[in-house]
Amino acid sequence: MKVPVILITGFLGSGKTTLINKILSSHPDKKISLILNEFGSVMLESKFIEVKGVGMVSELSGGCLCCVANVDLPRIIRYTLEQAPASEYLIIEASGLSDPDPVRATLTSSGISTLIHLDTVVAVVDADNFENTSQSHPLVLSQIAEADYAVISKTSSHSPTDIISLVERVSSIGLGTKTFVWDDSFDTSIIFDPPFTPHLFQAEHHHHSHATFDQYYYLSNEKHDIALLSRSISQLPKNILRVKGYSDNYLLQKVGNRVDVRSVTAPIEGYQVAILVIGTALDKTEIESLFASAKLSH
Repeated sequence: MKVPVILITGFLGSGKTTLINKILSSHPDKKISLILNEFGSVMLESKFIEVKGVGMVSELSGGCLCCVANVDLPRIIRYTLEQAPASEYLIIEASGLSDPDPVRATLTSSGISTLIHLDTVVAVVDADNFENTSQSHPLVLSQIAEADYAVISKTSSHSPTDIISLVERVSSIGLGTKTFVWDDSFDTSIIFDPPFTPHLFQAEHHHHSHATFDQYYYLSNEKHDIALLSRSISQLPKNILRVKGYSDNYLLQKVGNRVDVRSVTAPIEGYQVAILVIGTALDKTEIESLFASAKLSH
């Protein structure tokens, strides 16, 4: 029997991993395996998965999913299902810079169609940053246009009128895309219900370029003061689009002006500190100096 695939897309920091955690915690009865797309070579994404007992968690590194879809994605799908043959669902999380078009084309290609079938494409839309990111990064619009469902996140600080307006805006982008507001009443069961009418899309030659984006990994085996490190992250310039990583038993994230630091009970394996910074025209020396100032040895 073919395993249904749910593809989760959305721009940097929109809340894809948070949605996956919500899906996993809300449906412990379902046997779900995950494939997480790492933008770089250091494995960070699985450290943000809170729910244990998942069928299998695989990490696909080395670039955006859209750029490695043809070869690496079928390989990691086969590996994941071999390791977890009882999987009832396979959730694939694309990186925030992934164009869903070539990913969708691969997932529906004959080379992998004997194992899986693409059920649903879900785009997570960040209510806080949608206007700015959609204007400066048209990829945001492509992610919505290629989705069956759009889920609007981070709505708590917005008025009902603003949310209604955003729902109308998002709904107008995709042909057949159904839009949901992620609030207290949002039922993740919809994720497992594929649309009655298949989403209409036209495959195009993949021309998505990451040339305008830069990345930097700050890696250290020395202990850092978490308060100073959090402050350093908050002081990063506006050309920084996304920060995600860990220090000791703390997970760290930054999207827009919001810095989130969260402690975890289980020890995090790997470097003492590992932080991925994504942006444009990064001054890597400045970033390294800023983070290094939080070392306890200073």
